[in-house]
Amino acid sequence: MGHLKVTFLCAVAVSFVYTSIETWKNKVLRRGLPLPPGPKALPFIGNLLIMDIGQPWMTYAERGRQYGKIIYSTLLGKDFIIINDNDIAYALLEQRSTIYSDRPYLSTNEFFGFDFSTAFLPYGNKWRLHRKMYSFAFSKQASAAYKPMQIGRAYQLLQNMISTPHDYINHIYTFSGSVIMAITYGYDAAAENDPFVTKAKMLMDHAADVLTGERAALLTAFPILAYIPSWLPGGRYKQQAGECRALARQVLDDPVSYVQQNMAAGSARKSLVYDILHAEIGKNADFDHVETTKEVAATVFGGEHTAD
Repeated sequence: MGHLKVTFLCAVAVSFVYTSIETWKNKVLRRGLPLPPGPKALPFIGNLLIMDIGQPWMTYAERGRQYGKIIYSTLLGKDFIIINDNDIAYALLEQRSTIYSDRPYLSTNEFFGFDFSTAFLPYGNKWRLHRKMYSFAFSKQASAAYKPMQIGRAYQLLQNMISTPHDYINHIYTFSGSVIMAITYGYDAAAENDPFVTKAKMLMDHAADVLTGERAALLTAFPILAYIPSWLPGGRYKQQAGECRALARQVLDDPVSYVQQNMAAGSARKSLVYDILHAEIGKNADFDHVETTKEVAATVFGGEHTAD
């Protein structure tokens, strides 16, 4: 136990030095420019004590009413600029997207196995390849081919609504999931307990729980959390991360394997995955073609559950 205590104290000391350096570096990069208003921060931990880690948006909304439409917050050496106004968000993130379109690196994305998603990729060659695949698979001509299927699923939705109107939430969920599965993989999802849909939903539930900037700042400031055994206090991060990575691998691999098997048998239906693999879009790029296709497809499939 003595060695464990010394190791823990050393990790805390290293984390403190790292956070101090990050804070100093951020000030240098700002070149002395002023920051937006925000709550007063404590040394090292910043605004941690007044932050609702589980629902950070609630904290930001409250601080926005107190400090204004653009506020500043710091958490364990990481700086955050929070926009609390739709018009400002549109002006900065849409009209000036060439300046602000990049995404920060969050250690939680890789640690929990979500770094495949287009939503988390930094602006670069892989991000552009993802966009190229989306543009090809969801072009106006390609999208028109899915119309009969969508109409058929809409009729089924109406029939379900008439039969059991009180269960409308499940009917809508089943409709959206079945359409996305058909478009992405050419797969007819079961109305209940479909293995592909169930795993994707579980993964997105994990994502909603762990993928926040606040948790990323905590893991970055205390990297020891990634190595603590699961049976020790604080070890739940490592255990949860292992479960997420394994689940993410299944969500990436299993549906695409289904399409590949059908392609080999000559029975594959039109879908995003089929079109990209068949046309070999992006095959000559510097990335594994099949793996990139899996990433694009899983992002589409996962996005439907995130929207829920």
